[in-house]
Amino acid sequence: MRPALLMLIACFATPTFAAPEDEAPGLGAELAGHRVPLPTLSTDVDVHLAGDLATVHVRQAYGNPYVEPVHARYVFPLPPDAAVFGMRMQIGERVIEGMIAPIEQAQAAFAQAQQQGKSAALLEERRPDVFQQRVANLLPGRPITVELQYVHPVPRRDGRYEFHFPMVVGPRFTPRGTADPVPAPPVADKPDPARVGLAVQLDAGLPIQWLDSPSHAIDIVGDAPTKRFVRLAEGRVPDDQDFVLRYRLAADQADVAVTTWRPAPDEAGVVSLLIEPPRLVQDAEATPREVVFVLDTSGSMEGEPLAASVRFVRQMLAGLRPDDTFRLVRFGSDAEEWGPPARPTPRDLKRANAWLDALRGEGGTDMAAGVTAALSPPVKAERLRLVVFLTDGYIGNDIEVIALVRAWLGDARLFSLGVGNGVNHFLLEDLARVGRGVARFVRPDEDVEHAADTLAERLATPYLTDVQIDWGEAPVFEATPDRLPDLFADEPLRVLARFDGEGTFPITVRGQLAGVPVHLPAELTLPRVEPAARALPIIWARRQVADRMHLYEAPLNNDVGRDALREEVLALGMAYGILTRWTAFVAIDHEVVKSGPAHEADVAVPPVAGVSPAAYGEAFAGHAAPEPAQWAALLLLLALAAVFARRARLSGGRRAR
Repeated sequence: MRPALLMLIACFATPTFAAPEDEAPGLGAELAGHRVPLPTLSTDVDVHLAGDLATVHVRQAYGNPYVEPVHARYVFPLPPDAAVFGMRMQIGERVIEGMIAPIEQAQAAFAQAQQQGKSAALLEERRPDVFQQRVANLLPGRPITVELQYVHPVPRRDGRYEFHFPMVVGPRFTPRGTADPVPAPPVADKPDPARVGLAVQLDAGLPIQWLDSPSHAIDIVGDAPTKRFVRLAEGRVPDDQDFVLRYRLAADQADVAVTTWRPAPDEAGVVSLLIEPPRLVQDAEATPREVVFVLDTSGSMEGEPLAASVRFVRQMLAGLRPDDTFRLVRFGSDAEEWGPPARPTPRDLKRANAWLDALRGEGGTDMAAGVTAALSPPVKAERLRLVVFLTDGYIGNDIEVIALVRAWLGDARLFSLGVGNGVNHFLLEDLARVGRGVARFVRPDEDVEHAADTLAERLATPYLTDVQIDWGEAPVFEATPDRLPDLFADEPLRVLARFDGEGTFPITVRGQLAGVPVHLPAELTLPRVEPAARALPIIWARRQVADRMHLYEAPLNNDVGRDALREEVLALGMAYGILTRWTAFVAIDHEVVKSGPAHEADVAVPPVAGVSPAAYGEAFAGHAAPEPAQWAALLLLLALAAVFARRARLSGGRRAR
């Protein structure tokens, strides 16, 4: 059976009606040797970067290549900390503003509009970084555009800012029994070479020292010290890999930078602290370490991603201290360890490198087995365990894996490295958060050895622990994150809180650096009115939601606690108009455009650039036997294949005559 057919069978969303006899425009999937057209999509992205805050407008134009109406569905990614605060639907000249609502109400309103023959759009969050857009009653020749808006902080890693716009959800291996798996969209038989247009306006506020994209060819316009306009050199590109823009700004950062927003004197405001960790050299008398390298060798890593992972580990092995020990673990459909902990002697490094060179990418992605193999063995009391996880994160049970890391971690530290295009940022960043480490991302065609050296420096440099903020007499409340992480050099921490007074107050950031107390004093000026930084309350609310979701997904939470957390998330989503797991945006047109039923059809996504085609057949099926309903869908698809084949033969016969 062809791989493309397996992909289509897995999503079970192919329309059950006739397509035009001639090949339809746009993307499609192959079914029994015949191309089935799928709804078309054109995406345009406008990004405004104000220093380290991004405001993004995304316009998705949906088209119907069929001769009958369809209900379209599109599964797409956004950054995991994106606060989606707006959605609208446009049909011709008509613009319908989306409304935020509790998800059950939004789904019911959308279903009713769909049944009544009205055009409608429903935007839902399926994971913090995976979203689902549904468009009802999409007519042939009558495109519908959905626009969404979001804001998020731009992280600074290793001294440079990195803006990331994800474009494609990669294949997700989902073990049997996983609750609420990530939806699996159909995979196109070929990418649309012009699906995405993207432009970035950078207003840095400080002189721009350096600007580049490792993912795409770009044109940079402007020579003002603090401003640049960036556009894709090719105009439009396929959506088979994420867009990344990196930039470095001049001027030393303050230890604690303060930004505030307050709409009126009688309303509470939001304050943002950007805490810059102290810079220190490597600790020459550091604790002996056990460094554990965990490599993903599943089918999606075959080829360049796995080769890049191996180069990365080899480089880090070469830089270990003589008193370190190391372990090597690989996981795919199961987990395997190279051997017992070893010192980085020439003999053991040679053996380890030979084992690494023999690795091949195949099978599923049982990341839980890799976590257990890495963290469950006891570690000697005098050693600090450091775990480096190298993976694309293509799993559907990410919540369960994060909970497993939390359960097994102990005193260890976990650092995650996302290798590839379109990796699972939510999983990798949350693994690092739970593991009290850092997340890094590297493309297979980048300088992997340099990335390894940089991470090795991170592992060897003291970091600020036990971080606390002494707010003094400042009228501040509801700070987020609720638990402050350890701070690494060149990786600032943003803390947001609400305030309801005014004036200037001394505050202190406290912590421990290699066992020595550290104090970072600062002045906090809370204004009577400050309307400029309008993104701050939205980002604060999104962070509050994230804090509650971390508690909600903790394995020890009982149902009573989870219900209360759900209500708090719902209240935040409604109060601040942001998308959450339990709030959704819905837009409904008043005009009835059709009568009678329409059919469901998914927007296809391209294969992720650099990912082996074998990954898709396994990832969607999850190595599980089909359920009865899936068998029924399979039979239906096979019947459809016969219909398409018969129509093709009849069409060919008519042309021959």
